Amino acid sequence: MKQLTAALTMMLCVLASASAMAQDDAVRRFALVVGANDGGAARPVLRYANSDAESVTRVLQEFGGVEVDDTMLVLQPSAATFEQALGEMANRLEAARGSTKRTEVLFYYSGHSDEQGLRFGEELLPYTKLKLYIRAMPADVRVAVLDSCASGALTRSKGGNRRKPFLVDDATQVEGYAFVTSSSADETAQESERMGGSFFTHYLLTGLRGAADTTRDGRVTLSEAYDFAFTETLKRTETTVGGAQHANYDIQLSGSGDLVLTDIRGTSARLRLSDSIHGRFYIRNKDGRLVAELFKADGRTVELGLDPGDYTIVVDDEGSLRQGKATVTASEITTLTHKNFDVIEAELTAQRGDLIPTEVNGDYDDVPFDLGVFPGIQLSGVHTRKTRQQLQLNLFVSQADQIRGGQGALIGNIVNENSLGVQVSSVFNVAGSDLTGGQYASTFNAVDGQLDGIQVAGAVNVVGQDLYVGHFAGAVNVVGGNVWGAQIAGAANVTGGNVHGTQVAGAANIAGGLVSGLQVAGATNVGAEVDGTQIAAVNVAGELDGAQIGVINIGSKVDGAMIGLINIAGELHGPPIGLLNFIGNGQFHLDFWSDDVTPFNGGLRFGSEHFYTLLGAGASLDDTELWHLMAGLGGHIPVGPVFFDIDLSAGQVQRGAIAERTNTLTRLRLAFGWQIFSHLAVIGGGSLNLWLSDEPDRAQIKIGPDVPADAIGTTLSIWPGFFGGVQF
Repeated sequence: MKQLTAALTMMLCVLASASAMAQDDAVRRFALVVGANDGGAARPVLRYANSDAESVTRVLQEFGGVEVDDTMLVLQPSAATFEQALGEMANRLEAARGSTKRTEVLFYYSGHSDEQGLRFGEELLPYTKLKLYIRAMPADVRVAVLDSCASGALTRSKGGNRRKPFLVDDATQVEGYAFVTSSSADETAQESERMGGSFFTHYLLTGLRGAADTTRDGRVTLSEAYDFAFTETLKRTETTVGGAQHANYDIQLSGSGDLVLTDIRGTSARLRLSDSIHGRFYIRNKDGRLVAELFKADGRTVELGLDPGDYTIVVDDEGSLRQGKATVTASEITTLTHKNFDVIEAELTAQRGDLIPTEVNGDYDDVPFDLGVFPGIQLSGVHTRKTRQQLQLNLFVSQADQIRGGQGALIGNIVNENSLGVQVSSVFNVAGSDLTGGQYASTFNAVDGQLDGIQVAGAVNVVGQDLYVGHFAGAVNVVGGNVWGAQIAGAANVTGGNVHGTQVAGAANIAGGLVSGLQVAGATNVGAEVDGTQIAAVNVAGELDGAQIGVINIGSKVDGAMIGLINIAGELHGPPIGLLNFIGNGQFHLDFWSDDVTPFNGGLRFGSEHFYTLLGAGASLDDTELWHLMAGLGGHIPVGPVFFDIDLSAGQVQRGAIAERTNTLTRLRLAFGWQIFSHLAVIGGGSLNLWLSDEPDRAQIKIGPDVPADAIGTTLSIWPGFFGGVQF
């Protein structure tokens, strides 16, 4: 009886799985994701709108059922470009309607807005116009998520208010639209430096990874994701300077069932937090980036879909801190219990945010002007407390805890905490924490924290954390965190995190994270992930979406072009243009053929799947003693077991081993191939030959038609030819 029950259970599981697969095949989901940091001169430039958009794109593709080809990621658009993207998405949806039973579209915007509409620089797109675009999308379900200031005006005009969760279970019967906004009509949407993104998007993504799955069925619905993001965002913004932030929505969905946004059951890379641990969890990847944050109650199990890798997890249980580590692999679910955590002590840190401290004449002596001679000895006298100075001039080394104006020195500036202003020094500048403004030094600049401004140095610039705007040095720039702007150095640029902008160096550029922009160096470019172009003698990239231009190009995965003498890629989707191309997912063939010039020919063909380099040689092996050396480029088009090749080559035809005359043969070939076995194909086709020779005795090299030489003794012949052979 037990065996029968087990068999029936297994059969029901198989049928349910097959039904779910069939249902998924009937749904095609599209996504338009937009990020815009610039909201015009009257608004501060956002730091994380673009990176939030990129994070949303990854989660939708990994867990939301959105294919890469059905995703549009648009960063820093103008209003016109944004409207073009909306029109392109509508065209894609219309084209898909005949090939799938059901279509869904998800729209996400992170950037500036006000009570009138979305802001793209100085341009405005009214909410009324946006609503018309979204509602007109030819899809069964349209979901729009806006993470921007005063975005609640979008739902207010429709009369939407927060209400209880809607719908129930199965998305296949739902039709209509949903507008979700990160803030109400009169609130600001806030970013968090600690999170590296906005509060709302951070918690929305955490929820979509599985934290919002209250039913524990491995799926996150729209109502679950909204409730989780609403609650967590409100909780974390109640005590911020910007004030409490309330998410809103306007739902016009009809039918039965709930709209499933993500499904983590299909991914094997999962982190499970068991029911034995509780508190607020902070999960960071190996780069220290906060990828998920949630409060987990006692007795509840939570599963999160994460990228494979190493993670550090800190649990705050009402002030009691514990820390654990986990390695999430692509082949299993990693489970954490209370045994995986150790008690840690809280670290004393300075509160970040507004650079002006909250203590007013409490812990600081305010000094409007000071003249320093040596640390601790200055015109204002000896201070037993910290000093907050407006302007400081000194002859040797000056020191202050906080600067709210500027410093000038012949040798040295030192700030223990933070500086809002300018440091000028003939030798070096040092800021112990953050700097908002600029530094200039003929030799050395150092900021231990974050720099919002510009550094200029004759020799070296160093920033311990993130850099915004620009970095210029005669020799070396070093940033421990991320760069938004430009790094320009005479020798080298080194960034531990991501680069959103440009790196230009005389010798080398090195980026430990993502490079979104341009790397130009005289010797070497190195980027863990590059979304742009690398130009240097040697280019190295982990993943690259763009182009590499150099003498030697190396990439693990390249979507774009590699242009150089030597191109090496583990995976290449694009043309390799070079003398030697070694591509892991490409072709490497040995060809033997006979043609109308030399009866015995051999050559190597190597490159990517559709582009190759040809190096070959031919010989007559009779009394004519002809040799033909050639090199060329070609394209490969596979069609099942057959393929077509077209290549253009140039080479020298000569008698014997030494070329005494110019006998250049240029050949355009069109080949047909048939793959007989997995490692053997037959090839054949025609060619158009162009032969240029200054051989005085035409009989010495008899190829092509007999054409008399011109007045200066040069012969030019053009004729059709043929070839045939085998390929290994």
